[in-house]
Amino acid sequence: MVGLALAVLVLTLAARAARADNISLNIDVSARDAEVVVAVKNTGRDPARQVQVELELDGRVQHAPAVARLAPREATLQRFQVVLPQRPGTYPLYARVSYLNEGQKLSLVHVAPLDHERPSRLRVPLELPELRLRGATRVAVRHEAGYRLRLFLPSEIAVSEPARTDTGTEARLENRLPQFQSSYTYFAVLETPPGESVHATGIYRARVSTVRGHPPSLGWPLRPGPWFFGAVAAAGFAIAFTLYRRGTRRPEEQIPLARVALIRWSFSVFTSSLLFLGYHHLYVVPDWFFANFSAHSFPDGLLGRPSWRVLQTLAERLYFDGKDYDYFTSHVADWLYLYMLVGNYPVLRWVIKPDPATCKYWHLMRTFFAPLSSILDRKLCLFWSGRSKVAALTFLVKMFYVPLLCSWALNDIYHEGNLLRSFSLDFFVIQRFAVDTLVLIDVSIFAFGYIVELPQLKNAIRSVEPTLLGWVVCLMCYPPFNSFSYAPFDYGVLDSYDPIQGFWRRFALAMIAILWGIYTWASVALAARASNLTNRGIVCTGPYAYVRHPAYISKVSLWVIEAIVLANKNFFLVIALVVVYGLRAWTEERHLSGDPDFLAYRKQVRWWFIPYVI
Repeated sequence: MVGLALAVLVLTLAARAARADNISLNIDVSARDAEVVVAVKNTGRDPARQVQVELELDGRVQHAPAVARLAPREATLQRFQVVLPQRPGTYPLYARVSYLNEGQKLSLVHVAPLDHERPSRLRVPLELPELRLRGATRVAVRHEAGYRLRLFLPSEIAVSEPARTDTGTEARLENRLPQFQSSYTYFAVLETPPGESVHATGIYRARVSTVRGHPPSLGWPLRPGPWFFGAVAAAGFAIAFTLYRRGTRRPEEQIPLARVALIRWSFSVFTSSLLFLGYHHLYVVPDWFFANFSAHSFPDGLLGRPSWRVLQTLAERLYFDGKDYDYFTSHVADWLYLYMLVGNYPVLRWVIKPDPATCKYWHLMRTFFAPLSSILDRKLCLFWSGRSKVAALTFLVKMFYVPLLCSWALNDIYHEGNLLRSFSLDFFVIQRFAVDTLVLIDVSIFAFGYIVELPQLKNAIRSVEPTLLGWVVCLMCYPPFNSFSYAPFDYGVLDSYDPIQGFWRRFALAMIAILWGIYTWASVALAARASNLTNRGIVCTGPYAYVRHPAYISKVSLWVIEAIVLANKNFFLVIALVVVYGLRAWTEERHLSGDPDFLAYRKQVRWWFIPYVI
């Protein structure tokens, strides 16, 4: 497993996913009487090909000749003579620019006003949401009754089923090119109905991001589909169960180590294949959810909107993308699965050497096999043990934290590289670099701890937090739960509070760096035993020789300083953080109290947070 961790680190830094051309176009539309000029500039690193401008006014569409190649930093001007509408007022000019990228036709859009005789701009409020689009989703736009609304998006995003509702307009959006990941500006245009003497227009804009329909991979020639993971899972289960049935005709302690390792390996192939089946193909669930529900599917009121926010956040997490998963998905996941298929058996056979009597994963495997054995033996022989429970909870801990911490660690590595390129001997630059380096060390240690579990490191998981409260107060500190768990408390006492400047700001930033140092010191002391919700052995060195929860007190203290000096956290949010981390410490104490080593440690180190104080 140590070799695995080192190999993953090397391979993740070397791997790169295949990329499309880096093309970024800017559009500017200006109108003077009947002449409209559309300026298009390529601000990307690669040339844009077959660039064509389309202009629409009052239902009439015009096309400019295509530009064969638009080099980086090059611009083109396209002039149109339009037919002015009969009624005076303000009208929307719809401009669409299309271009080729890897053989696919992509586009972006812009809307500008055209004033004709008597300008009339609508100033009514409009709630236009920011969108993240994968397969399909429904979008609801609230606006005043009596106005017509049109959504204007790039051509690769189809707009269908627009319908008026009691509160506005709702439409269904579908991503026609799920293999591309892009970010666009999209527009909503409000117009007065045809019967008005003067035509009035309101133009609104927001961002829409298209995201791949499934997690990206390393770009290997063979891209496994759901059939592959399902077939490998079925084969792993069949092999493990057959070998287990044959092997247990004798007492478990007499089963040869080679057979025990082979059974464990095939069962790990079964479980990891099921996990990767969900990881790569569970996106169909949020696709269905967002295609059929929107914020307006939930009633207004105290529970309606918060319920939508919670469900939206949890559904988006099933896409396994964004900053919390991208690096794990792109650089680690496939290699980790390859290790489970190829490298796990030799590690089990010659390094871990599992003992069926004490191996928690063997007990969990017996729990899985018991129902099928009951059917074959025609007698009830279900199995459950304390070790089965520990193994099941361990799987949940690893499933949640391994992708998260691996992605954070790799993101921090790239972030440190960016900081080094712009490093200077400035106090604020040095402080930021020091803090981010400490965070990188901390996250890397925990990522290693979640992946690696070896007898030689004495970091085997002995027990896992058994209570719901312990899990809740821990997980609410991590995404996606922290995006809504603290929302009821995130408001301040004062309407405005300016951050402190000068000497005290520098002093506060220095204290924050010191507190991050203590926090990371605690992680270094834990080393391979670092992980949440688990007991992997009691550590009494480093800051743990002085207090039992050094990481919690240092983190809460630096947040208090940030709230007072930097004004980046509200008062009640800090109070909520203090309460939650206090509950985390209390639930951990209660969990670890079942370990005699911890009882001895608690007598040796009396203080929870601050020596001789708390």
